[in-house]
Amino acid sequence: MRQHSGKAPVVGRALAAAALAVGVLVVAMPQAHAATAHPAEAIATISTRANYAPCSTITWAYDPTGEPPDVSNLSEDIGAALRLLGARTGLVFIVAAPGTVPDILYGWDDLAEYEPGTQAVAWRSGVTFAVDSEVTRDRWSGFWRRAVPVGDGSRDIGSGRGWLIVHETMHSLGFAHSDERGSVMAPSVTITNVATRADARRELRAGPKTGFSPGDIAAMAELYPTGGCLRP
Repeated sequence: MRQHSGKAPVVGRALAAAALAVGVLVVAMPQAHAATAHPAEAIATISTRANYAPCSTITWAYDPTGEPPDVSNLSEDIGAALRLLGARTGLVFIVAAPGTVPDILYGWDDLAEYEPGTQAVAWRSGVTFAVDSEVTRDRWSGFWRRAVPVGDGSRDIGSGRGWLIVHETMHSLGFAHSDERGSVMAPSVTITNVATRADARRELRAGPKTGFSPGDIAAMAELYPTGGCLRP
C-alpha cells in the first residue's frame, strides 16, 4: 500500500521481482512454474549454469492472452531487453516463426500460488508476468528511472519495466539471484513513494543509476563468453 505524509514523505515498497521456479535451471515445460518456488528473498550466487551454448540463437514469442488493459506495448520492451542481453552475451534472439514453439515464451497468469507482490516468474522455457503486477504497466514502459504520478497526488519513483524483463530473461538463461548492491538480479525491486514534485526531483537525483552492475557483467561473461560469436 502507498503511504506518505509531510513528515515522512518517502516510503519504499519492495516488490518481488521474481519467484525463481525450480525449473529455471533445467529443461522444463511451462507447467514447471507451478512447482515449489524459492522464497523471493532467497539470495544465490548469480552465476549458476548456462541453459544455452555460447553464441546460440534463441527464439521467443509474446502471448498477449490475459494482458491487462493498461498494457499495450510490452512486446517492444521485450525486444529491447533482448537486444541489451544479446549485446552482452553474444546470444541472438529472434522472434519465433508462426506455428513453432519458441525457446522462451512470454505471457500472463494470476500467479496466485506465489507470495503477494510477485511481479513475474521465470523458468527455462518461459517468463510469466502477474496480471496484477505493478511494474508491467505502460506507465513503467522502457528502462529509465522516473516519477509516476499517483491518484492521491504523490509520486512513485522507480525504474522501467525493461529491467524486470531483463531480470526474468536472465533467469531463463540460467542466472540466479544476486546479493550484489545494484545488481539487475537482485530478488526484489523497490518503488519509493514521495509526497511532492520537489521530493520526486530530489529522489531521482539521489537514486541509483539503472543498468548492469559489475557482477552482472562478469557473470554474463562467465556463462556466455562472446569470443567467436558472429554478430548479426
